[in-house]
Amino acid sequence: TVTRHAANQKIALLRGSLNCLIENAKMRAIALKYDADLRIEDGAVIADIVPKSSDYLSRVTEAFDDRIGIFLAVLDLQSRLRGKAA
Repeated sequence: TVTRHAANQKIALLRGSLNCLIENAKMRAIALKYDADLRIEDGAVIADIVPKSSDYLSRVTEAFDDRIGIFLAVLDLQSRLRGKAA
């Protein structure tokens, strides 16, 4: 996730990382789940999220997710190339 990656890269603040309408209670709940500071600007709610500190497990999980993403991208490219050849 974005917050895990930010923590692993030692990013201290995700400013304005979530924007939603004031009426959107579900998005506000997501922001509050990450202990975000909410503010209202121009009729929208803007959240500043401070990522939790990283640990060994979060770094390993991120590396594993990256490898799965690369593997799936290669499979997708392979299937697209086959589709063009047919």
